[in-house]
Amino acid sequence: MFNQSVEFRFGDQLAEFLNTRITTKHALREKAIADYHDLLVADEALSPAVLEKLHSAMRINRLLYGERPIGISLRPHFLHKKQFHTLTQTAQQVASALEKVAIALVQSPSLMHQLGLTDAERNLALVDPGFSTAAITTRLDAFVREDEIKFVEYNAENPSSLSDQEELNRLLFELPAIASFARHYRLRQFSPVEKLLETLLSTYREWGGTAVPNIAILDWENLPTSNEFVLLRNHFTAHGVPTIICSPDAFEYSSGKLRCGIFRVDLVLQTNNHPRIPRPLRRYASTHPRIREPRRLSRESVPMQNRAQEGGV
Repeated sequence: MFNQSVEFRFGDQLAEFLNTRITTKHALREKAIADYHDLLVADEALSPAVLEKLHSAMRINRLLYGERPIGISLRPHFLHKKQFHTLTQTAQQVASALEKVAIALVQSPSLMHQLGLTDAERNLALVDPGFSTAAITTRLDAFVREDEIKFVEYNAENPSSLSDQEELNRLLFELPAIASFARHYRLRQFSPVEKLLETLLSTYREWGGTAVPNIAILDWENLPTSNEFVLLRNHFTAHGVPTIICSPDAFEYSSGKLRCGIFRVDLVLQTNNHPRIPRPLRRYASTHPRIREPRRLSRESVPMQNRAQEGGV
């Protein structure tokens, strides 16, 4: 995101263009994109060796999907300030509407059959999780073009790509062309990971937790998305929140406590459902503690995230 209310002093043609303030925000964005491309073309140091060094840094920093670096180009998506605010406000409105749908379903369970929920899914959705919202961590996927926003998907199962995109931005900002562009256009970025941790801790306190919780990131083994959850674990731990990554098969529930090995679990963050793996209800039927005793887990031991869908905990 960049802020258009700034005086520019690099390049006579660009300075004249921007400082006259005769352009619309959309024209400004298009001009910014063109200038960014010009900076890349003019950067004589930008070579295949530089890109290989960038890919090497991605591997070192676990910015990988399986074995493939997640950054395949130097073409970020720029939004001007108004576009960003419009996007966030609209996303909040859509999410709020979906929360109201979830509340209506819980209040009138017969409506769940119209959405195709099985009896097992319905029973889980009706468990009181101990906090007010149906979904804690979600993601709306959208396309933005000028003032138009088109939402294409609502990911309500603790979506991926929160940590790796932030780290990728940090690496890209080390490239001279992008660093120069960022200074002149006052690029801004934000930290989804910080917001995620803040939201999890706030929800834990709403549930009734008081001390710093032990978090288990629930993830299946040998998936190409595993690297990003290592980044999440490292971030949480660095901020004083004990965190491990745990396979569903390693969970044990006894004497009112949920554990992964010797690690006591206070809060579970389930990761995204990968198409190669079965959803928990189909894989475990009624044998897993999350499914066998959801009410006891919810009230006594662990807050369950994103209750109104099968995949989330």
